[in-house]
Amino acid sequence: MNDEFSNVKQVVPAVSKAEAKGFEPTIPVGVFLSIFGVVVIGAAFLEMSASDKWINAVSGLALVTVGVFCYAIGWFRKRRRTK
Repeated sequence: MNDEFSNVKQVVPAVSKAEAKGFEPTIPVGVFLSIFGVVVIGAAFLEMSASDKWINAVSGLALVTVGVFCYAIGWFRKRRRTK
């Protein structure tokens, strides 16, 4: 059985440098989450109870952290792909 596939060459598609750059979706997701997190943190300064302020502050910080992490992952992936 191996003999029948021994002459088959592996086909590797040619990828141009522009195609290799591509679109990394985690970068805009990271930007969106970071901006939304800043808006949620800003809502913590509105007039509300202390527990609501803490919830907004912690939620906003979590969104900003995840957003920055997504952006960094996307940036590293794109950088590694274009080298």
